[in-house]
Amino acid sequence: MPGAFLLTASPHGPSWEHVLRDEEPRLDQELVAGGWGECMHWAVIFEHDNDFHHMPEYANQNPTKQVLDFFIACGHDSLRDVLERNAERTAANLVHGDRNFAFRFDVVSEQTDIT
Repeated sequence: MPGAFLLTASPHGPSWEHVLRDEEPRLDQELVAGGWGECMHWAVIFEHDNDFHHMPEYANQNPTKQVLDFFIACGHDSLRDVLERNAERTAANLVHGDRNFAFRFDVVSEQTDIT
C-alpha cells in the first residue's frame, strides 16, 4: 500500500497514487520530469516546510522515501537513482531559497538513456 504522502491530493486534484500508478517516468536530461518528478518535488518541499518527524503518518518513513518506494513498486527500479537525484537537487535548491522545479516542467518526453 502506498504511503500517506501518496494518498494526499496532487495539485491536479486526485491523489498522487491515482495520478502516478500508471504513469511512465519522463526524463529531462539527468532528472525525472512529469508527474513523478513533480511528486518528488512536492515531497521534498513538504519535508522542508513541515516538522513531519512528529506526524504519525510519517513516523516510519519520510515522504520522499514513500515516493521512491511507490516508484519502485510501480516497476521503475531502473530509474531509482535518477529520482533520488531529483530529491537531492530540489533539497539543494531549497537551501538557496529556490523552490522551483529542478527539471523542466514542460517536458513531454525525452528518450535520453541515463541508466
